[in-house]
Amino acid sequence: MKTLGSSKSISWYMKQTSILNKMPVCIYQVPKSLCCAKPEAFSPQLIAIGPYTHFHPELYPMERFKVFAAKGVLDHFKKHDFKQLVELLRNTGQFIRASYHKYLDFKEDTLLYVIAIDGLFLLDFFHNYLNEEVSCSFMTGLQDQVQLSGVKLTRDAIIRDIIMVENQIPTYMLLRILVLESSKPADSVLEYLGSMLLSFCKKHSPLKLTHIPTCSEAVSKHYHILDLMYHLVVSHTEKSETPTPDQSEGTSTLKKSSKSEATAASNHFKKVKNVLYIMDTRLCKKA
Repeated sequence: MKTLGSSKSISWYMKQTSILNKMPVCIYQVPKSLCCAKPEAFSPQLIAIGPYTHFHPELYPMERFKVFAAKGVLDHFKKHDFKQLVELLRNTGQFIRASYHKYLDFKEDTLLYVIAIDGLFLLDFFHNYLNEEVSCSFMTGLQDQVQLSGVKLTRDAIIRDIIMVENQIPTYMLLRILVLESSKPADSVLEYLGSMLLSFCKKHSPLKLTHIPTCSEAVSKHYHILDLMYHLVVSHTEKSETPTPDQSEGTSTLKKSSKSEATAASNHFKKVKNVLYIMDTRLCKKA
């Protein structure tokens, strides 16, 4: 029995190591030392995206709009209902948890529902950037600005929240959802998602883009939308320094990553701080 237990422990450890190597931590919480001066610059004010912010009570009023958007995407593809989609995502739970720096104290079903709702919402939102005239289809029938529980709902406010550090969802999960729902080949879906993300970044980048990756690279080489936007405005050589999972080094990669985790997180926020500040300032002027 002791040998069996030891064997199970080793198997579990190897599985977790494999997951962490394939999907490194890429979504962090903002250190208090950075956000204490201006919390609103780092915390979503209108809409929650992802498990860090999904259950913030002050952001609940937008939930019905997200659900409406999610339903619209599923109705468009006509392949699965929401419950079926969640079941198809069940094997991604560990990869999702591995992407977030903070431990996610959610049951598996809760986490998958959060990712499914917010992922479908983002797909609906980004899809509209493929057209020359940017619109928000989940607001169909509403004016550009409506009054909701005393909060002025504007596209700029939503855009500002979508690029918040803590408001991120792994690009891998957006791709996974789209592949499950679309009847097109995976390569075509990859190109389609990449074109959506690039269109969004081109429209809202606060700085001049230094280079444009291919549509497939926009998805495969960037962890989430904020990561993509950041690397579009920095030099291409600096882009190559972005950490990528190394599956060949096994546990040594995991140990090395663990030792430098705090430093990596600090450097990550310092790099994006100026970009976020510029974008926040420009969007605030529009609102």
